[in-house]
Amino acid sequence: MGDELLWRRKLLEDSHQWPVLGHLSHPRVYEETSTELSAQEIYGNCYVNRDSIPTQNSFSYPVINTLRSLMHRLQGRIPRLLMFGSGLESIPLVRLMIMEKDSPYQPVGLFPGKEGVGSGLCIKHKDTSINLVTLYTATKAERKATVSGQGKRINKLISAYNEDNQNAPELTAAVQEQCQLADGFLLVVNASNLDEEALELDTTILKAMLHSASSKHALIVLACQYQEDDEAGSVKLSDSSLDIADKLKLCDISCPWQVS
Repeated sequence: MGDELLWRRKLLEDSHQWPVLGHLSHPRVYEETSTELSAQEIYGNCYVNRDSIPTQNSFSYPVINTLRSLMHRLQGRIPRLLMFGSGLESIPLVRLMIMEKDSPYQPVGLFPGKEGVGSGLCIKHKDTSINLVTLYTATKAERKATVSGQGKRINKLISAYNEDNQNAPELTAAVQEQCQLADGFLLVVNASNLDEEALELDTTILKAMLHSASSKHALIVLACQYQEDDEAGSVKLSDSSLDIADKLKLCDISCPWQVS
């Protein structure tokens, strides 16, 4: 019993320090599905399956690594990722990805959307290309007005809410179509300001998108800490991936996922 308690404590402490966490390295996955496993065995499974990608110098490595695996399954086809989330609304991530001097990404081109939805950019990292479709809940001006308290919160991704369940929104037809065309999802959260209401909305929209998708797609959660200085902002990885996974209730979804 003493060893079991020690391993449980080690599992609790270490798992909160792993900067990258996935659906095969979250302790809860094993605690709920493999009750016969000891804490030491659960630790071993989580440790082996954790992602040990280096996090220094760039916020991009976990995304690139996951996309390489995704591209292998797509047999060379350029993956189409839907990028959305509260972090995308508050962090100029797209600008940083293509303009920050330390960014490993090279912009290749832009592509238009349909009915005002689905526009984005193609970026490249070495031999890996990605089509990123950016989905914002509102225009830049509307988002600024909401933050300043001069405007009402708008969400143009949602057409209506279920009258019996406000946590089950109906996405617009255009957004549903984008979900069906997507090869994966990239949810951006602002780890420097984990607003509970924003995360709850992220969780709600995420589930609606996964429900609209044509098949089970990979989900990447990019937890960014954004700090502005005199010259430009900077993005780095969050080290609280397990907490973010729990707040987003990722263990309840059936697709492969990763928080980095």
